[in-house]
Amino acid sequence: MGCIMRNIRFRVGLITGGWLVAAAAWVLWQPGPTDYAERCRNATVHGRWLELASQSKAWSEAKPQEAQAWLYRAQAAEQQQDFAAANMYLSNVPPDSQFGIRALEARIELQFGPLNQPLGAVESCQALLHSDPNSKLAHQRLIFFFAFTLQRQKLISQIRDAIARRCEPREAYTYLFLADSLLLSNAGSQNARWLQSDPASELFSVAQAVQIAETLQGQIPRDDPDIFAKVKESIERRDRTLEELLMRYPNNLELLAYFLRQAVERGDVNRVTDLLASAPHSAEFDHRFWRYRGWLMQSHEDLAEAKAAYQQALKQHPMDSGTRHLLAGLVRRQGDLVEAGRLEQLVVRANHLRRLLQQEDTVRSVSPQTLKDLAGYAADCGDRLVADSLHAQLQRFDRTKGPMR
Repeated sequence: MGCIMRNIRFRVGLITGGWLVAAAAWVLWQPGPTDYAERCRNATVHGRWLELASQSKAWSEAKPQEAQAWLYRAQAAEQQQDFAAANMYLSNVPPDSQFGIRALEARIELQFGPLNQPLGAVESCQALLHSDPNSKLAHQRLIFFFAFTLQRQKLISQIRDAIARRCEPREAYTYLFLADSLLLSNAGSQNARWLQSDPASELFSVAQAVQIAETLQGQIPRDDPDIFAKVKESIERRDRTLEELLMRYPNNLELLAYFLRQAVERGDVNRVTDLLASAPHSAEFDHRFWRYRGWLMQSHEDLAEAKAAYQQALKQHPMDSGTRHLLAGLVRRQGDLVEAGRLEQLVVRANHLRRLLQQEDTVRSVSPQTLKDLAGYAADCGDRLVADSLHAQLQRFDRTKGPMR
């Protein structure tokens, strides 16, 4: 996490008010805030952490409303590897104080890091955004968390909010485009670590299981019958695990979306009907469920309702190529061959971009040319927010030849 006290400005000045000569005589030999600040500063500079712990403890007890005292106390605890104590001391810093933002940033690093308290870290991120809606750290960490835990509806919403505030990390554009199929290589191990912090967690249990299942699905070697049989057996075993999880968590959007995709691929109208009927109200804000509703309506030859559902899905996630592909088929049936051709061309471009992005070593190594193509695709999908922001970043990159923000 680095030094918790970095960038803190120390205030050294005269102490007035309660420290008047007319006050009780015993206060004349008590250390004042300036004395405590100086002693803590000297202890920090010379790495005397036990002394810092002692001085900051005395300061925080004498002046519990003094934010700097708690920051110094947290730093001393961190340097002694007492991360739980450091987090507790930081929680005493009022969020609306001069050092409230710094304290929340430090707590986020501790909670996502050595404390392994991811849900606490999410709460700290949300508190930080309440104090500073443009906090790049909070936006980045929430995007990271939602991507790793496969909370795709929240991921899209968080990315779009960050882009609107110009606080997005570079990888946000890749995450947004790949939202439906995003599988990060270390997400499985990360969810396993988070699951240790809360073994009964629905969130981490589902994320880990879906991550494994979708990874296996992408590893089916059609040209090797022996390996195909083994992988297929693993997938079937994993699907049984997911079915058990769905029985335990019937309102989980990621489990419902996983089985809806499978049912649509099989053309299982009854299964799609049952899964959509069991979806919670929050599914109304998830583009995938509108896509599957559109597919179901189209299966029942209700083309008007199907088209409305597809359009709602694209309103929520304009770069959704899966929905656009289904919509292309629908308008072709309606006789609008020009519009169908336009939509299919966008799908072809999306598939090409997906292959390029999935071949990258990391999400941060995407080339400027690929990002330029992605910006063009977003523009042609009508997603001006993403297109304009990405174009602006690329223009700054061209001028400076430096890293994008």
